[in-house]
Amino acid sequence: TWELIRKASNMGIKVAGISFHAGSQNESPLKYIEALEYCRDICTKAALKKIDLEIIDIGGGFPINYLTPVMPMAQFCSPIIEYIERYFTNYTVIAEPGRVISGPTMALAARVMGRSRRNGVWWYYLDEGLYGSFSGKMYDHADYPMLSDRTGKRYNSVIAGPTCDSIDVLYENVSLPLMETGDLLVFNSMGAYTSASASNFNGFPKAKIVTVD
Repeated sequence: TWELIRKASNMGIKVAGISFHAGSQNESPLKYIEALEYCRDICTKAALKKIDLEIIDIGGGFPINYLTPVMPMAQFCSPIIEYIERYFTNYTVIAEPGRVISGPTMALAARVMGRSRRNGVWWYYLDEGLYGSFSGKMYDHADYPMLSDRTGKRYNSVIAGPTCDSIDVLYENVSLPLMETGDLLVFNSMGAYTSASASNFNGFPKAKIVTVD
């Protein structure tokens, strides 16, 4: 990065600053501190060469709760803010929060299209799958919290999507009450990396998005 900045400056190109991305759904604030330390070293070298960097962009990647809870956002950001206030007071620092804003804003209601019992395990087939709104499970390894209004004895179950593809399996070894065709399951935290990467594979349409005020 420093070599690029130096060469750009020598060519008369104005370099505004440095940006980095610590990784999507990154659960450790120390990754940001590590990247900021690298930025600090570059800024020091730039200042010695009288290259005036102005902006530090720390990107996004801030985590949200899926099946596994993550650190509260205020606690997560505290060491990052402390480091920025100590070493980057003369810079404009920006962030690009995406998932942490959009993720919790949507829930998905999926209907059970059918069921079968295989080797003592209940399989439930939904009208949504990996090729639809659950694409985040494939590309982003997200496990969305699942809710059912069914009660009673629970059984070892598998949740699968509607397509003929053998990889269209959403959850395995989950404990669920006995469900019937037509039942609804609700999945929370579905606002990021879901419908954006969904497709109409096998002729199944993308989920309809409904806005609730």
